[in-house]
Amino acid sequence: MIKKKLTYLLLAAALTFGVTGCGEAEAEEESVTIYGYVEDKKEYTLENEYLKLTLDPETTQFSLEEKETGKLWYSNPQDLSGETIANTAAKGGLQSTLMIQYSTSTGVTTTYNNFNYSIENGLYEIEELEDGLKVKYSIGNIERVYLMPTAVPESRMMEFYEKMEKKGKRQIDEYYRKYDINNLRSTDNKSELLEMYPDLETECVYVLRDGLQEYLKVKIEGYFAEVGYTQEDYELDAARYAITNTQDKPVFDVSIVYKLDGADFVVSVPLEEVQYKSDNPITMIKMLPYFGAGSATDEGYILVPDGNGGIINFNNGKASQNNYYSNMYGWDYGLTREAIINETKSAFPLFGICNNGSSFLCMLEEGSAYAAIEADVSGRYHTFNYANAGYTVIHGESMDVSAKSDKAVVVYEKQLPAETLSQRYRFINSDSYSDMAATYREYLMAKYPELDKNTDTQTPITVELVGAIETVENRLGFPVTVSRALTTYEEAAAMMKELVAAGLTTMNMTYVGWFNDGVHHAVATDVDLISELGGKKTFKKLVSAAKEAGVELYLEAFVEFVHENTLFDGFSANRDSAKYVTKELAEIYEYDHVWFGAHDEDETAKKNLVKASYTIKLIDSLLGAAKKYDLSNLSFADLGKQLGGDYNPKKVVTREKTMELQQAKLAEMKAAGNGVMIYEGNEYAVPYADMILEMELGGKSYGIVDQQIPFYSMVLHGLVNYTGDAYNLAENPEDNFLKSVETGAGLYFTFTKASTVELQETSYTYLYGTEYALWKDEAAALYQEYDEKLGHLFNQYITGHRVLADGVTETTYEDGTKVYVNYNYSAADAEGISLEARSYQVKKGGE
Repeated sequence: MIKKKLTYLLLAAALTFGVTGCGEAEAEEESVTIYGYVEDKKEYTLENEYLKLTLDPETTQFSLEEKETGKLWYSNPQDLSGETIANTAAKGGLQSTLMIQYSTSTGVTTTYNNFNYSIENGLYEIEELEDGLKVKYSIGNIERVYLMPTAVPESRMMEFYEKMEKKGKRQIDEYYRKYDINNLRSTDNKSELLEMYPDLETECVYVLRDGLQEYLKVKIEGYFAEVGYTQEDYELDAARYAITNTQDKPVFDVSIVYKLDGADFVVSVPLEEVQYKSDNPITMIKMLPYFGAGSATDEGYILVPDGNGGIINFNNGKASQNNYYSNMYGWDYGLTREAIINETKSAFPLFGICNNGSSFLCMLEEGSAYAAIEADVSGRYHTFNYANAGYTVIHGESMDVSAKSDKAVVVYEKQLPAETLSQRYRFINSDSYSDMAATYREYLMAKYPELDKNTDTQTPITVELVGAIETVENRLGFPVTVSRALTTYEEAAAMMKELVAAGLTTMNMTYVGWFNDGVHHAVATDVDLISELGGKKTFKKLVSAAKEAGVELYLEAFVEFVHENTLFDGFSANRDSAKYVTKELAEIYEYDHVWFGAHDEDETAKKNLVKASYTIKLIDSLLGAAKKYDLSNLSFADLGKQLGGDYNPKKVVTREKTMELQQAKLAEMKAAGNGVMIYEGNEYAVPYADMILEMELGGKSYGIVDQQIPFYSMVLHGLVNYTGDAYNLAENPEDNFLKSVETGAGLYFTFTKASTVELQETSYTYLYGTEYALWKDEAAALYQEYDEKLGHLFNQYITGHRVLADGVTETTYEDGTKVYVNYNYSAADAEGISLEARSYQVKKGGE
């Protein structure tokens, strides 16, 4: 069937409106293409030795064949005839290859899918590229202009009228008004009519009556089509009179590009080609929201980046639970928020789907810093199980204009970043998440040459020492911030020697609160030792002791946030802080655990997010300070854990660009031989780190998630060492230890030499379990046990993981070693091995 190219009006017959895209602020009035499809072939294909994509030009939906196995993946669910749940909008979404969200100046958001608002109306074009396909969509509630004249002189009308049958002529006579300048009604304005229709000076003009219903327009269009009225005729007649259409409906031009890259399928949206009306900024984009979706009869699961990894089984009956949603790399600290009820964060940018024995991973590449992962099961809006990534591409903030208006006003970025959003799909002929983890490991190793096989043959252990904390004391009737010593430089050296003597020979040590007042130190543009901890001489002795003991000493600092700011420290909040879209300083406060709101009345609880360039400046300052003491290792309290954009309208540095700048600096440090330690382990920082502390070894316990799996651990083990929370600060140390055993994590302790009594009436009571004297013997004993049983595994990949029974797991390594863990409070059997309650056993390869 040939589909006609349809014609649509937007704002005016000339199809013009103010448009905004990448790299330009609010543009001048300009022509905007409204795409229209004309079928010129039955299908479009992309093919290489691994994959074949076949795209239907009638719907722009496609199938993707894995040629080795014959497995077919589809862009959309294939048969909606049996869909019993979905309403009209949900059915439209299921048939979409693209979804967008836009906003208004008052912050009201609307979601458009490209089936109902583009494909169904033929508002797209397909372009064959040298190495791919591009589908260009015009998305919006655009009024269709029927192929019939709106206003024409009588002589022109008669060219078609005289060819019509009687029925058609009657319709024309009824639904067109014939204007005669010599026979006007008393209500007609002669001068206005002559201005609109100059031909009235010499002849009559036929004008289509206002308010005709759609079905009547369809009928009249048919009568004109029968006598040969064409697209060209319409365009000729439409250009005759300057008739303004008063509609002002949002419309968006968005293109999606498909390419085959070896055995991978790559999908992208070039943001530079996106156009939208400046009054309706496009805030979110989703590519292929239902690719690989599983039906109510399919068997499979969704892999989500929940903590260490999570499995959501197809059709699990949990539609009453909240769907899965998690921000990539956590909250964007360049945006405000009024409260924190539930913090969502994913450290690695992917999701996966296993469907009837075959799987794929969707790895977010360009634009991952803007993304959030969403997943849901059948039974809520429709009968399909799916996962996708939504990208927040334009950010907005509420502005207080209560003095001028009672309406809410939201200020948005003026333009999209000149970047591309891209997703890479890699296919796996397996239903095992262990194979999916191996696939992702291979991908990361190819992407980051810095990642290489670990050579450790003993258990890595990190000891964090807390130097000084800041407290407020009354001096002469005034509150004064002073440093309180918890572990002096001399004490740190003595503790290090004692631990090494106790057998912790593979220990790394990170020193927190060693400079500029304490843990939440003053800005690191100038680095000063803390007199309460000792002087330069004792600090140098600490450094010498570390070198003699073979201990890698890391100096910890904040480089993305400034907690303290003094008059002469070189930091200007207005100059050096990142800013919100509203031009206000990006100031982050502590949030209350009871009522969830920000303590914005407490200036001592405030920190400033700094510009990306200032982060680099702080790193250089710290490297310079470390070099003075013959040290080269830094531990970052924030970089690699938290990430924020700078939305200052004068010079926007996007979250993605901030991430890239941090990556470049970390790569430079690694190349220079500097050691790096990070927390939590956002994927973009991992290739440059020696150790990841406090990596999430479990998950957030989403109700919709059926099973927690150590996916991220399986990817990183044998490449980069990592730990969970500090054993002695964990909510349940026994669970912490068993989880470390299951996931192949190293050990981690936080110590202070001083008694925890010193923490009373401070903001550091969370360090309650750090008193060294109470933990040193247990730490040594745990290390010896751990190293004896598991130490030989840290240079090996995890090749398999299974849940054998409720609370019983099996982890397999390259050499065949299997580690069994029983979390239950009763004994259990694992593959013939008897496990006592709350215990683990190691079965070495070959045994």
